[in-house]
Amino acid sequence: MIDYYPGKDNCNSSPSLTPTYLLKSYRAYIKELYGIAPLQQFNIYSDSSGLSKYYGTVPWYADLYDNIKNTFFPYHYPCGSFVVIHPSGFYHSYCGEYSTRQIFEAVRAKDGKD
Repeated sequence: MIDYYPGKDNCNSSPSLTPTYLLKSYRAYIKELYGIAPLQQFNIYSDSSGLSKYYGTVPWYADLYDNIKNTFFPYHYPCGSFVVIHPSGFYHSYCGEYSTRQIFEAVRAKDGKD
């Protein structure tokens, strides 16, 4: 599971997201995600502008060679995007604003058969 942050835009730069709220939300999200399936969650960014509010709450890693960007998200889709890659090689990507419910559904869709 890759949560992809393309860089700051109007959609993902809300000033109301406090570190306390982000940490609580992230912990609840991870708990539910790991309860669905054994997987690895990665938070990858292309441009770190706007990520300072996440420092100390959500671990972000740079897409150093733009491999994730070039493979799945060649354009700056607003709000971020995600991709779930199943062991079979099947993947589900979503570009632009999304909810955690959509991530959970993509994780549950094992090998694209569900």
